[in-house]
Amino acid sequence: MDNKDIKKRIRELRESLGYTQEEVANSLKMSQNSYRQLESGKTLLISKRLDSIASVLKTSVAELLMGVKQESALEERLILQEKLYKEQIERIESDYKIRSIELEDEIKRLKMGLESKESIIGILKENLNKYRE
Repeated sequence: MDNKDIKKRIRELRESLGYTQEEVANSLKMSQNSYRQLESGKTLLISKRLDSIASVLKTSVAELLMGVKQESALEERLILQEKLYKEQIERIESDYKIRSIELEDEIKRLKMGLESKESIIGILKENLNKYRE
């Protein structure tokens, strides 16, 4: 974080909004000379002033300090969140496929067990009929 860059961003933002140094100074409740010194680098920025400056210039302290717009930070968080959700969806789909295969195997095993039991029942019925005759 370079003070030179911060001061440059403050000046650029002020100018992009069409504000004069006097207008910003009045909004910050400071003299025009004090604001001029701040923007020129003769006065150090204080965090309390940064919040006020960011508010007057309709931006964030992050943008003043690092040149990062809040929208881009928000966009980055949204992209990360989207990636996390996609990974979660892929895990759920993978787990679903694995569970489906396991259940299909269980159904096959149960059908084979049922067929075996039906075969035994058929044999027992035949034997029962032989004993009845």
